[in-house]
Amino acid sequence: MEVDNLKYFNELQVIHDNINAFYDKLFDSEEEEYNYNYQAKNQIKILLEKYSEQKKLSKLYIIEALLLLAFNTGCVEDEIISEKILNELYNSKIICEEDIEIFNKFKASNRWY
Repeated sequence: MEVDNLKYFNELQVIHDNINAFYDKLFDSEEEEYNYNYQAKNQIKILLEKYSEQKKLSKLYIIEALLLLAFNTGCVEDEIISEKILNELYNSKIICEEDIEIFNKFKASNRWY
């Protein structure tokens, strides 16, 4: 079964919008802020898992999703969240070392180095 391009990228856009909404929200606690941040970014992992089950997930789909995560990884908390997501995707064999290297190359926190 081939992945529906439009459906995939529409779902990725919704995730993008949810992540962007995080930056405009006010939270009552650090825990609430962390949980929202994690849940929004974890949707990337869920999306990749969902489409990888179809066995037709191209490298383009993976890279697009990882770039979304990378561009929104700019602080220590984001690094912790991203590392957890990447480890789970790697352990599930959805991504490989090369994908992690691409993520690391483009993550927003690189501006601090």
